[in-house]
Amino acid sequence: MSVETKTDLREETLEKVQQLVQANVDAKLALGDGVASIEDPILAKAMNLMATLSAKRNAELSAWVRANKEHPKNVGTWLGAWRRIWADIRSGLTAKDVSAVLNDVERSQQHLITLYQEIVLETAGSAMNDVLHRQLAEIGTTLDSIHELQEQYNAQSEGS
Repeated sequence: MSVETKTDLREETLEKVQQLVQANVDAKLALGDGVASIEDPILAKAMNLMATLSAKRNAELSAWVRANKEHPKNVGTWLGAWRRIWADIRSGLTAKDVSAVLNDVERSQQHLITLYQEIVLETAGSAMNDVLHRQLAEIGTTLDSIHELQEQYNAQSEGS
């Protein structure tokens, strides 16, 4: 049995990395598309930053896929497209409701965390583990930022 390296990933590992490529595309598109309807400048800036971080994670994972002589699946999933359509419908109703928007963003980031956690477990010991653990920690930090924003907005609404 050969040792897995980042330029010679096992097929199972490569498939999992491809799933994360698509998940980050979905996250970037959802966050980027959602910013247009957000009137709150602080929330819009935070969502832009999260979209940029998703794109950065996607680019890094895509580079590893290409290093393995594969083409990254840089298209979102059908489920991600459905979520974006649903989010567009909801944003028409809740774009001014910062709390509702933050709850949607929180759910999307929690979905990413869950997916990363599953894949980190499934690919334990792989050559990609350090990259996946670092990206998982970054998403955790993003989720913490969302929680801080939720607390700030809750405090403001209670003080109003």
